[in-house]
Amino acid sequence: MAQIAVNDSRARQMIREGATIAGVVYSCHPTPEGYTGPGCAPALRIQSENRTVDFLVDEEKGIVVETVTEITSNSGFPGE
Repeated sequence: MAQIAVNDSRARQMIREGATIAGVVYSCHPTPEGYTGPGCAPALRIQSENRTVDFLVDEEKGIVVETVTEITSNSGFPGE
């Protein structure tokens, strides 16, 4: 499963830019009514300085079917 995700050009680009593989997870994300994509799937989690990206994989098809990105900030907002 991880190899499928690492073969994705977006994952390779993140790794080239210094991101690290955090592990394999089962990733779920909110979906709107009528959504036809996967709401949950096994995923490779890659973390960089300010974002975490889950590359959701369809193991039968051997492809990344979706990415879920969480943006984090290293600097707090004023007043935090």
